[in-house]
Amino acid sequence: MIATTTEDSIIDTIEKAALQTTFVIVDLEGTASMMASYAMSRADLVIIPAQGSHLDATEAVRAIKLVKSQEKAFQRKIPFAILFTRTSAAIRPRTLQSIETEFSQNQIPMFGTQIHERDAGKRNSWVLTIENRRK
Repeated sequence: MIATTTEDSIIDTIEKAALQTTFVIVDLEGTASMMASYAMSRADLVIIPAQGSHLDATEAVRAIKLVKSQEKAFQRKIPFAILFTRTSAAIRPRTLQSIETEFSQNQIPMFGTQIHERDAGKRNSWVLTIENRRK
C-alpha cells in the first residue's frame, strides 16, 4: 500500500506496482483532477462509487464524462461501472430505484453488487452483498 503520491509520480507509481502484483487498486478523491485523469489512463476498470442520492448521481455522471474524455484523449476504451455504496439491505428507497432506472435506460453499467451500510450499532462498518438483480 502506498499512502500518498503526486500528479507527477502517479503513473510511475502505478506502473511500478503493476510489476509487483497482479492487481493494482488506486483509490482517489471523488473530484475530477489531473491525478484522476492520469490514473484512468492506466486503468483496466474505473469503479465509480455513488450513494443513492441525486447529488451522488450527478457526481457519478461527471465522473463518467471524465472517463469518456480520457477515452478520446488516449484513443482507447476505458471500462467503467457504477458501484452503489451505503445502501440499505432491508429497504430500497425510491430515489435509489429512480437513479438505477435512469442509469439503466442510459446504458450506464452498474455492478450487481452493492456495499450495504450496517445498522447504527456498528458505526463505520460496511458489508458487501452480492445480488444478481441486474445483468
